[in-house]
Amino acid sequence: MHSTELSTFRLSKYLHEVDDQVLQWARPIFDLLINTLIAMPESSSENEKLRCFEVCVNALNEFELDIDTIRREDFCDALYEIGKIVGLDPKTDYVDKWRYW
Repeated sequence: MHSTELSTFRLSKYLHEVDDQVLQWARPIFDLLINTLIAMPESSSENEKLRCFEVCVNALNEFELDIDTIRREDFCDALYEIGKIVGLDPKTDYVDKWRYW
């Protein structure tokens, strides 16, 4: 699913100001989301895609995020950008429904 766009997505573009330690644990979570979406068939439903994002956000929720609000918004921006690539509407605020940070 949208493998070219997802493969070239550069997380650092969105998280360039985030502490390296935070990136060290966050990058694998984002990579898992991207790899899971790439492996999904093009015919995957919106609910199937949203479930992938819910899993990702819940994984991010597991960490104590000691970063400021701007960096937290960077996480959201990155997730919504990935969502746009696979056809999800960011106006539905699906990430904000699950996040605790």
